[in-house]
Amino acid sequence: MAMTGAEYDALVKLMRGSPESAANRAARGVLVEGMSQTDARRETGATRSTVSDAVARYEEADRLIRVAYRVKRSGELELERTPLEAYHDLVKTTLEEKRVMSYAQISPATNWYFRHENSPHDERPCTVYQVAAWALTEEGEVVGLVTVRDPETKRAKLVTPPPLPGDYLHQDQLSAEESEYAKLR
Repeated sequence: MAMTGAEYDALVKLMRGSPESAANRAARGVLVEGMSQTDARRETGATRSTVSDAVARYEEADRLIRVAYRVKRSGELELERTPLEAYHDLVKTTLEEKRVMSYAQISPATNWYFRHENSPHDERPCTVYQVAAWALTEEGEVVGLVTVRDPETKRAKLVTPPPLPGDYLHQDQLSAEESEYAKLR
């Protein structure tokens, strides 16, 4: 087995995949349950190329995350970047084929934050990012942009928050604890 069910589910969520699709069910069968691609294809009705592509895509995402987090299969961990930076490295690699998202309009955001819950195993119950700007996508969606440091250039850049359930909150809506978390880098 290449990965655990929880690892696979996290990849599907981060890559905004559909867990119910035939491709994702087949890839899960191969990567988590140890099925052959042929058996996964038969079970889900997906085509050979669909299964092969999905398996390759999730294997590459898993590899990129492990490299970014410096995680080996044994669970040894040596962080060199924040989880947000590692996520955006993954998105950057994934989107290079599709072109980077462009925005129809960008406006400054004052005293706004993006807050999401953390894993129960994390030291902090939540992570809070300051929103630097609001962006209007070409599809008409308004998204917040937060700052990360590009690991290659060491320069700050604006990116969307990670695709986790969370809320945009005004400074007045943050608890004292959340305000402290927002100051952490």
